[in-house]
This record gives sequence, C-alpha cells and structure tokens, in this order.
Amino acid sequence: MKFKKIIMLALVSAISLPYVNVQADDEYVALFNINQEQNVNGRLISVEIKGYDVNTGVDTLVVFPEKVNGTDVLSDGVISDAEMAKSIHADENHLKTPNKVYKFYMPDSAPYGVYTIVAGGSTPAGKLINRYHKFYYGASVNDSNTYIQGTTLNKANLEAGLANGYFYIDTNNAAYVANPNQVAKITDDLNPRTQFEVEEAFRLACDFVNSENMDYKKLDAYMTLRASDLNLDVLNEDYIKYPDNTKRIFKSILDNASGTDEVVSLEDLKHTFIEACAVSAIDKETDSLTIIEKLKEYNNDVFKLDFASADYKKVYPYDVGKEFVNNSYDSVSAIVDAFNSRVKYLAQNASKPLPPTGGGGGGGGGFAATTPTDADKFNELTENLPVFSDVSRNHWASVYIEFCFKNNIMTGDGFGRFRPDDYITRKEFVKTILSSFGIESKDASSDFADVSKTDWAYPYISKAYVMGVANGISEEEYGPEMNITRQDAVTMIYRVASMVREEYVFNTDDQSGFSDKESIAEYALDAVNSMANEKVIGGYEDGSFKPEKTITRAETAKIIKALLDVVG
Repeated sequence: MKFKKIIMLALVSAISLPYVNVQADDEYVALFNINQEQNVNGRLISVEIKGYDVNTGVDTLVVFPEKVNGTDVLSDGVISDAEMAKSIHADENHLKTPNKVYKFYMPDSAPYGVYTIVAGGSTPAGKLINRYHKFYYGASVNDSNTYIQGTTLNKANLEAGLANGYFYIDTNNAAYVANPNQVAKITDDLNPRTQFEVEEAFRLACDFVNSENMDYKKLDAYMTLRASDLNLDVLNEDYIKYPDNTKRIFKSILDNASGTDEVVSLEDLKHTFIEACAVSAIDKETDSLTIIEKLKEYNNDVFKLDFASADYKKVYPYDVGKEFVNNSYDSVSAIVDAFNSRVKYLAQNASKPLPPTGGGGGGGGGFAATTPTDADKFNELTENLPVFSDVSRNHWASVYIEFCFKNNIMTGDGFGRFRPDDYITRKEFVKTILSSFGIESKDASSDFADVSKTDWAYPYISKAYVMGVANGISEEEYGPEMNITRQDAVTMIYRVASMVREEYVFNTDDQSGFSDKESIAEYALDAVNSMANEKVIGGYEDGSFKPEKTITRAETAKIIKALLDVVG
C-alpha cells in the first residue's frame, strides 16, 4: 500500500541521517509554514521551512515524539544518534530546492501527544532552540479548526484548547507564567486559523513579551519573514536606511519596556516598531536641521514635543538640532528629555531682539553676497530668535529657508523679511545656485544687452553663461527680471551639480511618470529625470510636473537643500 511505502521511506531516512553532513550553521533560524489534512491514508502534514540566512549544510527535516526515553529531545540542545533512531520521519533536500515542501503521514502507531519538528539537521553545530516547532497530534483537523476559528483565544480558551488536544502551547513558558493575558492577547491578535498557526503565534507572543530572552537572530527572522503578520512597517524609509540600527533599538525598547510602555497587543508592537524607526533616524542623522524635520515628522505618533511653546519660539532650530548630532539614543524618553533640556537652556539665553537681516546690494530680492559667518557667529547675530519676521516656526519651508540663510546661500530683503511666496527671478536663481556650491564669479564677463555690468547679478549671470549652466532667452538677452520656470530651474541645478560633483553619477532614466512629460522641453529632460529620481523635485497631486510654472523663493530653498543632501 502507498501508506506503508511512505512509512518505510521515512524509517530508512531516519536511520541514514546521522551519517551525512546535515548540521545547520550555528546561528541558523527557521520558521515554518505548516498545513495538515485528513484523508483516507491518515493525517498528512506539509511543512515549508522558511529559513533565515543561509544554511550551508544539507537542508533536512526530522520529526520526533516530544520525549525519547523519557527526555525531551530538545533538552540538551543536540540530537543524538539514539534519538534519531526514534524519529518517525526524516527527509533531506540535497538540491536545496527553494521553498521545498516536506510531506509526511503520521503513522498508525503514533500515539496522540506532542511531537517536535526540527529543521536544519541533527548534529551539535546548530542551536536547536531557533529551528524547531512543537505540535499536538490528537483531535481531528476539523474539530481543531472549528474551535480555533470560533473562539477568542484568551487565557482560559488557550488552556482549554490545549486540554482538548486542539493545539500545543507551552504553559510553562516564563513569559506566559508571568503575563498570561498579555501573551494570549497577542496570540489572538495574530488571528491564527489553524492548529499550527496557533502554536507559532503563541510562541511568537512569548518571545516578544519576554524579548530580553529572545535571540537577536530570532527577532531578525520574525521581522524579515513575519513582518506582514506582525503589521510592521518595513517599508518605512528610516528602517530601510538604517535596518540594523533600527532592529537593535527595537529590541532595546522591547527589553526595557515596563508599566504602561509594555507590549500587550499587536498594536503596541506595531507602535514600538515605529518608535524604533524614529529613534534610529535621530540617532543616525548628522544634519541639525534634518533632525528637526525628523522630530516633527514623528512628533504626533512618537515624541509629542511642543513646537508651539513660548520657549521654542525663542530658539533657532539649528541650535536645537546640534544637541543630537554627536550623541547616541536608544529610547524615545532620552530624545524627549534632550530636546526639552536643550530648548529650555537656549530659551533662557535668548533675550535680545533680532537684528535686520540684510541683503546688501541684492536689490530685487536680497540675493547679493554677504560676508561669510561661521555657525557661532550666526547664532550670536540672531540670538536664537526667528530669522525672518514672515517665516514662522510652523511654516512648511522654515527649515529649508534657515538652512540657506545659515549657509549664505539666500538672504532676506534688508527689512527682516524673506518673502517666501514671492516668485524668484532668473538672475536671483542663478546667484543662488552658484552660491550653493561656493562658485567664484567675480572675473566672469558676458555681453547680454539687458544685463548691465553694474548690476549686482552681472558676475553671477556671466559665470553661469560661461560655464554653460544658463543660456539667455535669445542670443542678445538673458531675461534677468523674468520669473524662472520649473524646468529652467531644474536644468540649472542639474548642470551645476554635474560639473561640481563630477564623481556623482545621476540616473537620467525616465522613472518619474509625470503625466505631462511631453510638455517638458528636450533640453530639460535629463535634468528633470535625474532630479526626480533623486527626489530633489516632485510632481503635483495630479501627477504632472508643470514645466512652465514658475517657482517661489521658499520652493527654491527646499530644492537647494534637497540637492545638497544628495550630492553633499
């Protein structure tokens, strides 16, 4: 009979396995996707091993009774040849076929009770604790599934399910003994539908509730192979940017959680992961103003900082952000304490009024060169107060504007105003982009009929023309007072960045998907594509780029900072 052949093959495999190289690597972790069905031949169990990291030995799956000669096969961390001889099934994947599904029938002689599946081999090299699954062989498949799917898996119902043989849970697990309702809540939140899903959900819940005893590799495996089940936002840009640091901080927050911060549900676990992403972003970021952006980005969900306080309105964000540049953080509370202490300290020393921010000689918008100042001199001049009277701390572009001001890229109008919503002219923009990269322009010359040699913008226009960065609107005229279009602005910054940062390779492939790309001038296509790919620019809600639309001074500040963040 077919059934007898399957059992015979299993016994042959079990006898031969101790003599082949089937050990797992020392830190090999395996999770399992397991299904079962009852058919005319008996209980058929299918197992897909979801291995984390590479196991260089032969992939194997072995099934044992929980106890052999009265001892749990996992108790000493290794499986002996004597224990192997008692296995009810063994299989090898010599070809290491991806996503191989191992299948076996429970033999007629198998008594009801707990069984152990071990992945990755039997020899002492591997840590069995990270590559096993225990299951209960007892009640019918339908009875088990009906109970699980129709029951809230609270403490009482979990233990009733164990008693009736619907699934296996380790009620002696330290996490469950100390926090049974917590473990039960997370188990139920995971919405298991079958016996094997309950068994894994319970163990996962115990691991996270008692995370300090969870192996880091096991945590890594859960985050990599079970992220969707745990509802963890692994597409978060800061997790993608700092995966190892975020995982480390995630475990640290879990390990140190107490009281109201403890993880008592799947929603808590999801929130803790977002906290880890936020803390990791602040911990790793080295730009002061970007740190302020990140604090604001995560503020509603994580930090709960008061950016509208009287003290914060007195200080300069750059100075607050400096507090975080050279320090390390592992928790939300540490960041909150550092922020509040820094703001309070700076506010106590902010007592003088803000002096006018000059744009000397800039005419038409204050874009003339200013005397370079270092950060300390800048802070001394501004006394940590808002830089411009018309740019509040809550303005969407305040961080970008203050960055450009601090770095002598853009200035005000001479009366303490920045005029963020005014359009920027072609001459103002060319000065701005050259200043962004510190390009010297005093010896350049040009012959545009509409640009006088006495005009403050003459050297900048001339330098940009000589470099091939900016062309005129005709052979004779530059059009200095015309507002600059989006495609011309992007073309200028792309050309300058390509020259000055020649080692940086821009991707000019069309990946933007702009709905009006046919309207973009041919000379601007590479520039628009590259800047969109680098996320220096973006489109509108309708998917368009609007190449002929003019840009404002605030938009210019944002583009400049975004570009410098990319190319340095």
